[in-house]
Amino acid sequence: MRHVPARLSAYYVAHFTCTGIHLPFWALWLASRDVPADGIGVLIGLGYWVSIASSPLAGRISDRVGAARPPMAVLAVIATLGFVAFSFAWGVPALAVLGVITFGAHAALLPLAESITQAHAAAGNARYGRVRLWGSLAFIVASAGAGWLVEGVGVEVVPWLMAGGTLACLVASQQMPKRADARVPVASDEGEPAKPRAVAWGALVAGMVLAGAIQATHAVYYGFGSLRWSALGLDETTIGALWAEGVVAEIVLFALAPPIVARVGPAPMWIAGALAAALRWVLLAHASDVAWIAVAQLLHALSFGATHLGAMDFVRRALPITKLGTGQGMYTAILGLVYGLATPAAGALYERMHGDAYLVAAVVAGIGAVVAIAAGPAIVRAASAREG
Repeated sequence: MRHVPARLSAYYVAHFTCTGIHLPFWALWLASRDVPADGIGVLIGLGYWVSIASSPLAGRISDRVGAARPPMAVLAVIATLGFVAFSFAWGVPALAVLGVITFGAHAALLPLAESITQAHAAAGNARYGRVRLWGSLAFIVASAGAGWLVEGVGVEVVPWLMAGGTLACLVASQQMPKRADARVPVASDEGEPAKPRAVAWGALVAGMVLAGAIQATHAVYYGFGSLRWSALGLDETTIGALWAEGVVAEIVLFALAPPIVARVGPAPMWIAGALAAALRWVLLAHASDVAWIAVAQLLHALSFGATHLGAMDFVRRALPITKLGTGQGMYTAILGLVYGLATPAAGALYERMHGDAYLVAAVVAGIGAVVAIAAGPAIVRAASAREG
């Protein structure tokens, strides 16, 4: 068991190397293919839409066979080949078809990895936040390194970097510990096997939708943050550094948060995330110099990090270990749904409003904060308290 955290962390390093390349630079690469901003929103949104089907399906298969690594291998091979093919694709139809295949496969990888990690966290073999922070560190290195490469070599290198990162996911996924290693039998006081835990699916979905809606306010940032900063005159190295700065703040939270999350639970994390998101988007709507953008980026620790940790703790509390693959797939599907709606909308807003598109995101985040305050604690109680 002593090597379990390292083997889990290795996968997050590989996966978030891809994310550190994709989020800051994929929109710039699509723009280099003469795709307009609203088209970029649609193409990026397609990747989220297809995850609505691919992630729950992969999670269900994983739970049925009792193993996550074989489906991860298949998905990683498909995604690697897809990213290679992007380098030879032109035109929105070809890019759309490749996006459905490639991002559908890639999106399903992370929930399978999360199911393995959460199972080991539930068994006491690892602490989620401290495993996940290594992925955030990889994001920093990848975004900074990709910024340097894009500035020096050109944006056409981006799909090849993504292919290399996904190939690393393939290798790392097969080194992850088996999820079955973390299954702990549960017995009643009389020594008889306990009844299977009844899942409160309605409350589970409600909590996932709330967390997903807060995360979806990042759509303008994820899809068009780099384009906005480029329009303000920032170079690719500075853009990569700003993305990295936000993740540094996230890493600090992940390192310190495990005892905090265990004590306060998901709802306060969602409230903090939504309030921070609202403030962050207001700042980014008005910031035109690096100093103010850097201040706003510090809030990524809460807008993304606190919301994500709350969601992961919520899923772990609500589901037995044997259903974590299904649960993680469901959450990824809900994220795909809300991002699939938000990203094309963000593209249309950015086309017309430019930086002011962040103000719409701020309003949505504020609504999320109100809902989290009013209903979050009740949702968590309802999802966590059901026993068979």
